[in-house]
Amino acid sequence: MNSTLLERTEVANHAAASSCWVIIHNTVFDLTEFVKEHPGGRNVILRTAGQDATEAFDAVHSKDLLDKYESRL
Repeated sequence: MNSTLLERTEVANHAAASSCWVIIHNTVFDLTEFVKEHPGGRNVILRTAGQDATEAFDAVHSKDLLDKYESRL
């Protein structure tokens, strides 16, 4: 995603498998394509689609994982 500042209301418009955005550590990620291949299943991501998913992400991942996949997301 480019560095354009987005409103949370804009992110909230992308709360489905067909257009899935989340906020993690104040960065917006378009996970639309990744939903299909997420190792924990698509429902894990879809529960926080269109929202701030930082707490859910941090509960099971290290922040380093974002650096690893950021170019793919």
